[in-house]
Amino acid sequence: MSGDAAQPPPIPPDDASGAYRELLGLLADLEASFDRPGRGWDDEVTRAEGYVHLLDLLATGLEFFLHGDADRPAFIRMITPVRKFGGDNTDSLYHLALLNPTRSYRITGRRGDECYLGFCVYGGRADGSPAERVVENVNHTAFAPGPGDSFELILSARPELEPAIELAPDTISVIARQYFFDPATERPASFTIEVVDGRGEPAPVAPPPPLSFAAVADRLRAVANHVRGWTGLAPLPAPDSPDAFNTICEPHQAAGPWSTPDNLHAYGFYRLEPGQVLELRGRSPESVWWGVQVWNQYMQSYDARYHRVSLNARQITLEPDGSWRIFVGPDDPGEPNWVDTAGHLTGFVYFRWQLADGSPSPISAAVRRVG
Repeated sequence: MSGDAAQPPPIPPDDASGAYRELLGLLADLEASFDRPGRGWDDEVTRAEGYVHLLDLLATGLEFFLHGDADRPAFIRMITPVRKFGGDNTDSLYHLALLNPTRSYRITGRRGDECYLGFCVYGGRADGSPAERVVENVNHTAFAPGPGDSFELILSARPELEPAIELAPDTISVIARQYFFDPATERPASFTIEVVDGRGEPAPVAPPPPLSFAAVADRLRAVANHVRGWTGLAPLPAPDSPDAFNTICEPHQAAGPWSTPDNLHAYGFYRLEPGQVLELRGRSPESVWWGVQVWNQYMQSYDARYHRVSLNARQITLEPDGSWRIFVGPDDPGEPNWVDTAGHLTGFVYFRWQLADGSPSPISAAVRRVG
């Protein structure tokens, strides 16, 4: 007998059982991405939240890619109060629909009370991996500026349909974003998506065929690519130097998977001791919406059901000169603009400005004692 261990046979591309086992193996292997010492985040809270993040990615991957269908599209809610990934905003609603670049689509809807509504189409690999680029973006200023206004958008590669968004050969998805100043009371927009033919009329869509092993294998591998792609981005790497904590980078154009060109952002890690708060000072330009919030290292907002983990422009008390001071930490400093880190002494501060009229000022940061 040979002393070499027998190698397992390659998994056929249509082997649903093999794809299922690949997904289970990936989930087991990815535990090392957050639950091993020496990766920069060795505290128990961050490592414990890693399990939640990994399973949140599995849940969203199953919803998007096991059940999603570009030929029979529907908008899927991406983020909920308890299931988050990819840098959510507590004042936003996000919906995703998968797209097939050889199809044409119509989005029909009506504005609600949201202050911003945008539809951003993304390109990349149609295998569940995070999007690689923005194909095109359209927001409410171009199609339906006021509450109650109805709208219709054609998404197509066919010029005769005069599409509002022209699809590229690598188109994979569209994300609808809504921003609110008070999501608890403001009415969201409503919208649907349907396939249309070359005349812009609703196209007959056949019911999906019975599942095959090959179809299940493809979908499970797309789920695995979703999980693998986003765990490659989070947890965010720890800064190399202690001096890199408690600072905010210069505001700049947002970029990255599933980002929107309508967004400027600025961000930084905080690290505090008990009894400390991070004081942030700056000045914001006129914007359709702007705000600040706190995330964990997995780009997940803290629990807004029980903590005030974000503030937006209508909630922030300005200084007499129009600037602002915002305080970030687990303990109430007795100041009006407190962002609660929900007990976390280490995390991430993130600012957004949507459709800003100009560049925000640099943000200064200093650690203060509470009380």
